[in-house]
Amino acid sequence: MDEKKSRAGRVSIIFALAALTLSACTSSEVDRVLAEGGEAFPEDFVDKTFPVYFAVGEQTDGGSEAEAGIGSARFISADEIEYSGLGQPTRVYTRVGTTNEFAPDDGSISLFVEELGAAILASSNLDFAGPTGGVAAYSGFETPVANRPALASYNSGDFAVLFLAGPDFPEVDTLTCSNCVDLSANFAAGDISGQVFDGTSTDASGEFSITNELVDGTINSSGFTGQIEATAAFTPVGGSTGGVTTELTNQNVIGRFFGSDADQAMVVYEGDFAFGEGADRVTGTYSGASDAFDSGDSGPVLLAE
Repeated sequence: MDEKKSRAGRVSIIFALAALTLSACTSSEVDRVLAEGGEAFPEDFVDKTFPVYFAVGEQTDGGSEAEAGIGSARFISADEIEYSGLGQPTRVYTRVGTTNEFAPDDGSISLFVEELGAAILASSNLDFAGPTGGVAAYSGFETPVANRPALASYNSGDFAVLFLAGPDFPEVDTLTCSNCVDLSANFAAGDISGQVFDGTSTDASGEFSITNELVDGTINSSGFTGQIEATAAFTPVGGSTGGVTTELTNQNVIGRFFGSDADQAMVVYEGDFAFGEGADRVTGTYSGASDAFDSGDSGPVLLAE
């Protein structure tokens, strides 16, 4: 695959929505928009409404929280985007001059649009891992079932973020990584699995590392679902690394394929976590988002069922 796999060569869109209160939802999902090939921003996005698959971490009155779900984005024109989701007001974002910044009509956090690929990455506060949290979301032209390849390896041009929040987190702990996603999809068998995150968080006490794996992944007509398994470790300052007991529950995993031939895969997920034991036990909520491009020839295209 050529340079369209890189983060500088895709049609994705970055939304700065960190101040929004996003509620996880599936019942209000709008119809998916399918790729035909060669779609570009903004001309092919205008007059269309897309599902938006998001993961968010944000501060609350009681500490912080993290969640994932589905909203929608309507592209009114090349300079106006309307975003809506359950639990929040609908906002219209208008381009600021000729920049890639889109300002909301209620004075909240701006939206930044960057043309990257045939899917959409929506994000804010990820580059500097802001303590107030951030958001990562995806939208765009999804792959028709008939155009899915037999096999794909999603491990190129990738990016991932993980939000940890809850009563034990007065500020959102935001972790990011690149070159850390490695998903293998067997469309013929309907299976997908692999790594979706591998990152670290460092503070005065030491370094916490966590690796998330997608397991029991099942490909369906919309995309894929599955479960997340975590492996964590902690290295205290001046000490040695030790494993940390992990438990993930109440999960919601939403995966999608983008592009005319499933060039790109993305997944957002949420749940509850418990790390450690006894006095060292930490609990809360987590959400994450990951995307990657197929790294090579995926083989023959499957025929529609």
